[in-house]
Amino acid sequence: MKYLEFDTPALKHASALKSNYGLENHGLVHLDTIYWNLPTPALVEEAVFRGEGKLVNGGAFQTYTGKWTARAANDKYFVRSKITYVYFLWLIVYSHMLNHCSTFHRLPIT
Repeated sequence: MKYLEFDTPALKHASALKSNYGLENHGLVHLDTIYWNLPTPALVEEAVFRGEGKLVNGGAFQTYTGKWTARAANDKYFVRSKITYVYFLWLIVYSHMLNHCSTFHRLPIT
């Protein structure tokens, strides 16, 4: 069964921009039309056509992503290397000093 029984605006881009290394190489089979690497205008046109969002004043694309889309501030993952380790160690110390030292003045982080 097809997802949509009619052609959509970005269909003409679907085969032209298709990857040479298809999704079946990743174990995904029985797929309908796949839209690869759409240019921004085609991507926005397709999303508006499907009712996934709308264009607002100034031309920005607006969509409602649901109730639970925000991520917690501490819910992040980083690659550990010498550079990131030192940087995040400093952020931990800096954060601790901000929270526990009443005389510590905030410095701009650049």
